[in-house]
Amino acid sequence: MYFRGAGGAIERTEMFKSEPTPYAVPADLYCGSYEVTKGFLGPSRIGNIEIVIFNTRTYRPDPELEEFVKDRLTEAIASKEGPEVVEASGGLAVIRSRIQVSTWWGERGER
Repeated sequence: MYFRGAGGAIERTEMFKSEPTPYAVPADLYCGSYEVTKGFLGPSRIGNIEIVIFNTRTYRPDPELEEFVKDRLTEAIASKEGPEVVEASGGLAVIRSRIQVSTWWGERGER
């Protein structure tokens, strides 16, 4: 998970052990995740791929941080899943373009 620190730098932190209380996070935390779908006859492919923002009440979009996390997530997929899965999923550019971004808590605490 990544966040914008007090000094403005992008910092990394560990994932929660359980879901935090809505809005009770110290900063807007950007958490990337994805799933691998097993191929029936062919190679596995990347399924859902997303960045969930565990947001504070004062959340404001941070395009630079979002792009940074998209890059880290794409790099992690390439490194962990390997070229066969990446190619079967359309390549790194296609994988990166499929990343969905959403906030975890809505205006009134709904998802």
